[in-house]
Amino acid sequence: MGDLKDKLQKSRPFTTQKIELNFFNYSALHHRSITLPEPLSADVFFDEIGLVQQAVFTEPDDQSAWFYYRWLLTSMVELVESSAEDASGFLKSQVQWLYELLEMESEVK
Repeated sequence: MGDLKDKLQKSRPFTTQKIELNFFNYSALHHRSITLPEPLSADVFFDEIGLVQQAVFTEPDDQSAWFYYRWLLTSMVELVESSAEDASGFLKSQVQWLYELLEMESEVK
């Protein structure tokens, strides 16, 4: 099992390359989700949130990034279980960027 995990983690740069070429590559986003360590570290989590925010601001109508974002938020529960204050602060920051997106893309629903 450890060998498979190592192979998956080594393929993460490939998924990064594919996502940077096309943020809306659902296959690359899905594959990326299985290459990430479990549980997610805070650094990895925030890097992935940044990746999703870039994708969403680029094309808010595309569902690929939203599905990945939803998965990340689900993963966040394990990351911040120990601190409700940290979770609250993070969620407030997410609401803020969603409001910014809504202001910029008011016709997108």
